[in-house]
Formats: sequence, structure tokens, C-alpha cells
Amino acid sequence: MKIGDKAFCSDPKTRKVFKAEVTAFNVAQSGYQLVGLLLDKGETKNLESAHCFTKKEDAEKHLERINPLLDEADKIMDDGKKRIDEIRIEILGEPAYLELSERIMNPHKAPKLKAVK
Repeated sequence: MKIGDKAFCSDPKTRKVFKAEVTAFNVAQSGYQLVGLLLDKGETKNLESAHCFTKKEDAEKHLERINPLLDEADKIMDDGKKRIDEIRIEILGEPAYLELSERIMNPHKAPKLKAVK
């Protein structure tokens, strides 16, 4: 694959395959090769080269193969976040302004705050 080529990419975040044009190559701090991509909408995106292919079928097969691994990684991260929250409560106690934080984080789902008189 070289600059100017069309690429079909498996996006591990959205879990969708998309088409783009290769615009650059770079190396991430982690050491993985990144491909700079120009999307149809004029947006740009960087993605590890392991997720980029010249054929759509290859990108779809790759996504099918990595989906169970992504599910496992998501579960590990969710479990870790829960444990971190438990540790935070052990150290700091229960949050004093939980209702306010829920309102900020999810303004459409949180209960309305009561006016103070």
C-alpha cells in the first residue's frame, strides 16, 4: 500500500469497515505503523496499518476475526473501571455531589435538580 491508494479499513472503535485514501505513513509512540487516511467526507483519521487492506473482503474478515478480542478487551476495561471506582470510594468515601455529577455527565438522562429556596 502506498500514498494515493484506496484502502478498506476495519475500525476497531466503531467496528465498521470504511473506505479511504492513504495520505501518509507514520509511527506511533507505541511503535506501531500508522496510516493517515482521508475519508470521503473530507475528514482525516490515523489507524494502525494492521487494520488497512486493499480489498474490502479482507477488511471484513479482519473485523470478524478481531471482534471477539475487542469484546474481551472491553470487558477487561469495564471490570477495571469498576474496581477503580470501588478503590476510589474506599479512599474518598461516597461522592457528596453524585446527583450533580450525573446531571453533568448525562444531562438528558439525569433527574432534574430541585430548586433551592
